Amino acid sequence: MAARRGLQLSWVVGGSLLIASATAAIAALSGGASTAPASVVGGLLFAAAALVLALGIPDGRRVAGASRLGAGAVIVFGCWPVVIGLVDGVLASVGDLGPVMVLGYLDIVIRLGAGIVAVVMIARAADVPSRWRWAPLWGLVAVVAPQVLIQLAAAAVPAEQLLSFVAVVGAVLSVITIVVPAGLGVLAIVYARHPVERVVPVYGPGAGEPS
Repeated sequence: MAARRGLQLSWVVGGSLLIASATAAIAALSGGASTAPASVVGGLLFAAAALVLALGIPDGRRVAGASRLGAGAVIVFGCWPVVIGLVDGVLASVGDLGPVMVLGYLDIVIRLGAGIVAVVMIARAADVPSRWRWAPLWGLVAVVAPQVLIQLAAAAVPAEQLLSFVAVVGAVLSVITIVVPAGLGVLAIVYARHPVERVVPVYGPGAGEPS
């Protein structure tokens, strides 16, 4: 028989937090005195969304299913920017550029590694509808691609053209970092409000026990 799930509250909460983080990112881009506080709030909201979706708070519906690796990767991907922001602020106050550069490379490795593991585990999770399983992957590609372009341009584009190129790509990246979490948040809420059916085997009289 088919068992129908109810509304998945964790997806509603997580999706709402993702949308809220995107809203805070818009406020951070507006400039002025609110830029720094809005950026911090946006990071905290995104980290909270990752925790809710990874751990299935409060109803146990986890975005990566039962995979502990997937849950851990989602948490690292969501919470690492908050950690790196705090550490970077401390190192910047010291004034030594060496650790800052090392931390920058470490930041790329951890974000990309955690992101790849997270999107693969989400895609493999049975709890996510098949047509939406790869949405986080496309979101990750959309965010990473402009950053890769900037790195390649730094090595290939003449110095007099590099600043304008970085400005254009940076503007596109700013829009993408707002659209991606907002879009994923909307998908999470839509999915939570449209439960899917799971097939649960029922053994009638004389059907025998499963082997």
